[in-house]
Amino acid sequence: MTQQWQRIASRLTDVGGIPVARAIPVKERRTIGPWCFLDHIGPTRFAPGAPGMDVGPHPHIALQTFTWMLEGEILHRDSLGSKQVIRPGQVNLMTAGRGIAHTEESVPNQPDLHAAQLWIALPEVDQHTPPRFDHYPTLPRWQQGEITLTLLIGEHGSQRAPTLHFSPILGLDLHAPEGGEITLPLDLAFEHGLFPLAGETIIAGEALAPE
Repeated sequence: MTQQWQRIASRLTDVGGIPVARAIPVKERRTIGPWCFLDHIGPTRFAPGAPGMDVGPHPHIALQTFTWMLEGEILHRDSLGSKQVIRPGQVNLMTAGRGIAHTEESVPNQPDLHAAQLWIALPEVDQHTPPRFDHYPTLPRWQQGEITLTLLIGEHGSQRAPTLHFSPILGLDLHAPEGGEITLPLDLAFEHGLFPLAGETIIAGEALAPE
């Protein structure tokens, strides 16, 4: 089987007053499996007294919003009455289903902000599911050589994340502050994407870095 690689350049946009690098959707690639938005938020440091991120009320339908926090904190509120601060190493998952509205804002006295926010398209049969909000403060985490792996959603090897999903999916964070090398077994039935959030990554001899 011939492996097909595609490099996608992120485009910079503004969301709630902070820079966001959006990798998909773009003309060249609308989705990666059920992942339909890949946003890299920050890293940003707010000046003392400066307003932080403030994303006002807005609706979603037929998808899930998935937030993976790296630095700082974000407060989530929604039309179900949910109110949840997300901190580094945690996942917030909002299942919009037939409809929900929410806001996101920086937490006072938290000058740093760095996160990935991804959207997951719901299968047609589940697009009218009742809306809900789930917070995952603890996720499967293990060491493989110099690299720390955190399973954000789906299954990998013997590990299974508790994160709610409606179609086959995988989200895996690889953290190697001192560098390292890893070989991952991948399901050939899946589409896979690598989304660099810090530093530089080399895959198949090609260097990738956050944009």
